[in-house]
Order: sequence, then C-alpha cells, then structure tokens
Amino acid sequence: MTTLADNDLRLYQKFQGMTPGDFRRLCKIGTWQKAANDHILTTEGSALQQLYYVVEGEIEVKKGQRVIPVKAGIFIGEVAYLKKSPASATVVAKAGSHYISWSHDELKKIVARHDTLRQSLGNLLSADLALKVANS
Repeated sequence: MTTLADNDLRLYQKFQGMTPGDFRRLCKIGTWQKAANDHILTTEGSALQQLYYVVEGEIEVKKGQRVIPVKAGIFIGEVAYLKKSPASATVVAKAGSHYISWSHDELKKIVARHDTLRQSLGNLLSADLALKVANS
C-alpha cells in the first residue's frame, strides 16, 4: 500500500526546481486522494476551485466530442487556476489514480507570501502547459 510519505516523495521528484521548504508548504495545504472508482475532477465549462496534480494512474480528458486518454504526471485545472476561468475540459481520474489537490484560495494565499514558491509553481505550470501543447 502506498503511504503519504511515498506520495510526497514521488511528487517531490516531479517538482524539480522547488525548494524543500516550498514543497513542504505546498504539501501542507494539499489533499491526497486515491480514486476508488472513476472520479470526475473537472467538468467542461464549470467553475473550478481546485488545482490537481495526478501522480499515478490514468486520466481521461473529454473536450467536446473528443476523448483523450492521458497518463499521470500532469496538472489538471491549471488553465482555470491561472486565468480564473471555467474548466476547459471534463477530466476523469480513472479508478486507482493517486492525485493531490489544492484549493485555489489556499494556493493564492501561500504564493502571495512566498515569492520562491510562486516562481517555482509558475515554472512547473508553464512546463506542464508547454508539454501538453507539444503533445496535442
């Protein structure tokens, strides 16, 4: 069974460039979950209050009539977080997926107080978006 410490370690390995202190701050306000069944993370056109990062498992992205299977290791809801806009797609974490979520409000508070966290999170989100664009 995967423990919280294992999840944190795997996430830290993905968040290269983030200081250990900033990573601890981010994890402190995050909520780890494991999808027992398929779980809808976002609904296209609906407001979002959470930013997600899927560490392990499969994700299904539905945009309009297209359904795109995606592997873990990506943020979900980053465009809505950055632009303060509704979700651009419906995203389902498939059963067994491990992910962490952060409240938009909590994230905004913490990045306002910690410049290095704001910068490193911004870099991670930018890299994630660039990878998604390159793979689309």
